[in-house]
Amino acid sequence: MSNFQDIVEEICRQATWSKPEPIAGDEMRFDLEGGLSFTIKSLTNNLALLKLPLANLSASEAETDRFCRRLGQMAAASFRKRRTILSFNGGVFYLHMIVDVAETNVHEIPSICGDFLNDCQWWLKNAAEQPAQTAGLDGLRDFGGSF
Repeated sequence: MSNFQDIVEEICRQATWSKPEPIAGDEMRFDLEGGLSFTIKSLTNNLALLKLPLANLSASEAETDRFCRRLGQMAAASFRKRRTILSFNGGVFYLHMIVDVAETNVHEIPSICGDFLNDCQWWLKNAAEQPAQTAGLDGLRDFGGSF
């Protein structure tokens, strides 16, 4: 098991990013190019939560409902392939991933983080018919892979 600071440092090292901004307690925010940002939070000694605002909805209630249905259909179709979770709070859709840090080698965390950012890119691309935070996908390329 790795401590939270080791995890954050390993992500920074492998992605060649600057140290993230502390938010509160065991929560850090990575600010990527183009205004995209995500947070990592230590939930317990065993779990960490990756979180990214996926879409800001300021549309009418009918448009928001239509967008929710669309995302629900996409989530149902992709849940076997994607480890991320969608949530909606205060007009913002969030993408989350829970990581069992007790069962994961610290050197594997950046790869898991890369998978999370790949899922983010997939959601942004496929949910693009509504206004979403789409800037900054070039900043995701730092992990390599299929960005």
